[in-house]
Amino acid sequence: MKAIHLSAALCAVSLLAACDTSSGGGSGGGGGGGGSTPPATATTLEEFEAIVSDVAGTGPTTDPLSGTASYAGRTFIPMVDNTTGETRGHVTGDLAVDVNFDAAVNPMSGTATNFAGTYDGTEFTATGTLSSANTTASNDINEIGRAPIVVPGLFEGETTQMSLALAGELEEASGATGLTGETYMTLQGQFMGEGGAAATGAASLNTSDPSGVGGVIRGGPFYLERQ
Repeated sequence: MKAIHLSAALCAVSLLAACDTSSGGGSGGGGGGGGSTPPATATTLEEFEAIVSDVAGTGPTTDPLSGTASYAGRTFIPMVDNTTGETRGHVTGDLAVDVNFDAAVNPMSGTATNFAGTYDGTEFTATGTLSSANTTASNDINEIGRAPIVVPGLFEGETTQMSLALAGELEEASGATGLTGETYMTLQGQFMGEGGAAATGAASLNTSDPSGVGGVIRGGPFYLERQ
């Protein structure tokens, strides 16, 4: 099992942004969804980041989370040329994650599917599903992390982080994007809002590039909303 490394500085900033001593924390088993459903699509990174900001607007979850929950969301991943730094396009995908906050081993299961985007100005789709069930011992990441927060005399709570790997086969007909073959995605983020109403963070996407397309960095934001 791989540990999650949490920046203490990030925790401190998150606490200052989220701590509200006028309302008490509750058990994570409660809590509603993440509010109104954001738009399903975005055509630019800036548009998607605005969606993520809206989902995460309540700040990090600081009440302990327990029980089970299902989440759904999306990711928007720019594809950047590693040599020139030029953004060649982007790929989006739908995410679904089930969480058992009380499980000591493999607390999450998830999938990513419906991949589509643009590359060098041409629209594309990539068929296939990435799943946590397809990871192997060498690339499995499935962890819920917790970090306590204590403000003496004022507040006690904890933040909750997630780290999940998904794997599978994708196929993109043109071959131009390199999104064909064995594919590996990681989701690393933090639960947001009361009762873990959402999660946001960073996604990465790597393929075996059997078409010979290499040197492209694929990484971008994701969000999940509790259903």
